[in-house]
Amino acid sequence: MIEFLNNIFAPLYEAFFDYQTNNELLQCIFNNFDYAKMVGVLLITPVLLLLGFYKIWDPIKNPKLKWILTIIISALISAILTQKILIELNVCLRMKIGGFTGDGVDPFNFALSMSMISFFYALIISIILSIIPFRLISTNNRYNPF
Repeated sequence: MIEFLNNIFAPLYEAFFDYQTNNELLQCIFNNFDYAKMVGVLLITPVLLLLGFYKIWDPIKNPKLKWILTIIISALISAILTQKILIELNVCLRMKIGGFTGDGVDPFNFALSMSMISFFYALIISIILSIIPFRLISTNNRYNPF
């Protein structure tokens, strides 16, 4: 199952990179099934935070400001967890970071770029989830963000 998810979601990240230049680093992530883990983080983090915003934090003052903060915090947590997955859990990438001599692609910057892509995707997912399903579970935040 995780291999299937890895194959499906790998193009979402690999589309941002030149495959010829970043082939070794992309293979490290693919072979460790990190794409499936990153997408899991991208789905779980916004769901939990938006559930907290629309159900637990209901009613609130300044709902639009707090909605924006919730969306940004969700994206930041997703980016940080992506960075942790890539650097701390991926032995191949960690070895490449430790053995980086300055030639070629910097593996740490590569992992940082992946985290920024996750940040972008988490923003989009959070906005979509708050427009369609999550605002319907709230009584006082139903018209937030729009």
